Amino acid sequence: MGDRFELAIRNAPETRIEDFLPGDNSKRLLTALLEIELEVLLERGKVPSVDQYKERFAGNMSEVGLAFQNFHRRFPELLQKTVLSQEPQSASADHRFDFSIVAGVEPGAHRSVDTAASITAGRSQKADLYVGDDRQCSRQHCRFSVRDGLCEVVDLNSRNGTFVNGKRIASQRLDDGDVISIGKAQIVMRVRSIDDANVATVIGDVGGGGSEELAPSEIGPYRITGRLGQGAMGVVFSAIHKSKNEMVAIKLIQPDVAVGPEVLQLFLREASILRGLDHPRIVGSREFGLNENRPYFVMEYVPSLNFETLLAKQTLPHRIRLATYIVSQVLNGLQFAHDQGIVHRDVKPTNLLVYRSGERINCKLADFGLAKRFEDAGMSAMTEDNQTRGTIAYMPPEQLLDARYAKPACDIFAAGICLYRFLTGRLPYETANGPGLVICVQDHRLIPIIDVLPECPQPLAEVISHAVNRRPEDRPTAAEMQAALKSFTKVRHVG
Repeated sequence: MGDRFELAIRNAPETRIEDFLPGDNSKRLLTALLEIELEVLLERGKVPSVDQYKERFAGNMSEVGLAFQNFHRRFPELLQKTVLSQEPQSASADHRFDFSIVAGVEPGAHRSVDTAASITAGRSQKADLYVGDDRQCSRQHCRFSVRDGLCEVVDLNSRNGTFVNGKRIASQRLDDGDVISIGKAQIVMRVRSIDDANVATVIGDVGGGGSEELAPSEIGPYRITGRLGQGAMGVVFSAIHKSKNEMVAIKLIQPDVAVGPEVLQLFLREASILRGLDHPRIVGSREFGLNENRPYFVMEYVPSLNFETLLAKQTLPHRIRLATYIVSQVLNGLQFAHDQGIVHRDVKPTNLLVYRSGERINCKLADFGLAKRFEDAGMSAMTEDNQTRGTIAYMPPEQLLDARYAKPACDIFAAGICLYRFLTGRLPYETANGPGLVICVQDHRLIPIIDVLPECPQPLAEVISHAVNRRPEDRPTAAEMQAALKSFTKVRHVG
């Protein structure tokens, strides 16, 4: 029945699920047909919400919710991008500028602007962005001006100066991820689509039929200051340690299935292994705990920028240097983890946190091995060998077939796909989602980078081809791939 329905809806978009349901015992079939319909709609650039099915299937909302949950779990990254692309944007005010204090006397303070406006920052409590009682700051230290989709920072004749990415300035236009230092305060400026604020709610609806999860006011010794995002395993919040005044990120994990205290403790023991991954290219794990019977883990806060947007502004030679430089840093972290016997299993651009450090940029790898701990502890509903957790577009064929036993070579393949995307702006497959993507990954149908980017240097194309080899035993180690990229990575300054 599923094959008949898929054939029908692909050839006739007006096809209705109701016409394929028998009169009784149809709950399992309804879920299966809904998943097929959602995949087809995604391929057409449409992502409906659970609410759109309430009238049609009022008596079967649990089946509808299960279909959305399964679909969201399979395509979390693709779903987020499609939801974003569907929303119309205003030409005059399509971005929001966020100013967040990530270090100093008052970490966690922030202001947002989405229209033409000016805000001041300083130690005066009348300043729009109050940095705290920091005597190294002037009362009105600098001003951020937003107009026509651009942001400029101007020093207001401060005593100790205003610095952007470590360089003293009088005035300067800001880019996404720039770090502005005034006194002890470090302020990160982020440019976001206004629709970003709605993404978590939409994804929450798709995943479980509910609305966006309300942020707790506190988790353990931490005060929650904001919501950073949501993934397949839970929600990430920004927070401040109440006594240390340190800014961190906290992932509050939502198990797929109901679990008891023994399973929760097993997960915490499994996850604590990750604290041994102390490396400058890996997001540091601070601690693990339980909050109202939900596990959480505390990580260092990384004020990341949109790396792909930054790449799009570069000339090809600089894009090559920048992309290989960042992927080399990722490989450095991967080699360290592989030496400890830990595989990431979900290397993809959204887990590569690129940030500014003075006039340079650096990268840290997030969510290291957490998915495996999640499954090994029995907190995942995915127990069969043919089920996957991760992002299919970055998986090698062997991981798609047997995700529970991924080896280091899987991470190398994913790093190669990331580099391909950074250089070309696309994935190496004919189709980007749905069953067609699964077939492309299973059959290893990759488009050579030279076919997409003829200007790519042949030696670099060979490095990528080696990394994404179908046979895992023929791929390089992380250290070998990093060495092969070395000649392409001479980056001294990022504008």
